[in-house]
Amino acid sequence: MCMYICVYICVYICVYIYMCVCVCIYICVYIYMCVYVYVYMCIY
Repeated sequence: MCMYICVYICVYICVYIYMCVCVCIYICVYIYMCVYVYVYMCIY
């Protein structure tokens, strides 16, 4: 569930700035952005 939300957010941002979805998700994971979102969503 949390992972799905994480990916969804990355894809949404990616589409918004018109970038490749794969690259966006890769960058997001690479800089641990998704990790923070994942923890935040899981806590709440």
